[in-house]
Amino acid sequence: WLKSTKFIVDAFHYVNHRATDVLCRLWCNPAPTNGSQPDLVLVERDQQGRTHQTRAFNTETAEQLNAWLQGYEAPLRNMTDVNFDLFVHALFLLFAEDVQARIERKDRALGEEFWENMQEGGE
Repeated sequence: WLKSTKFIVDAFHYVNHRATDVLCRLWCNPAPTNGSQPDLVLVERDQQGRTHQTRAFNTETAEQLNAWLQGYEAPLRNMTDVNFDLFVHALFLLFAEDVQARIERKDRALGEEFWENMQEGGE
């Protein structure tokens, strides 16, 4: 487990690490270009037809969620496993609904065409 597990860090945190820190570059890179984490990197084509790699996951969103969850740290610490799981699932639902409402207020929701394309396998 320890030999194969990567400890991916937030992209903004990662850029503050030294380029010479080989250990960090190998095990903490949020967008490795060596193919070791294909789920974290997408290959996209720009308007000129050139391909490039980009992060598939917004690590800043995870950081924002973690910061939001810190407000519930005290009650969560004293819960049983079952209550903890139920409470966290409810919090995730509330957080997702809040994010979705903010996206819709800004008129930035993904259109039907996007979802139809996803159902067809992204072609």
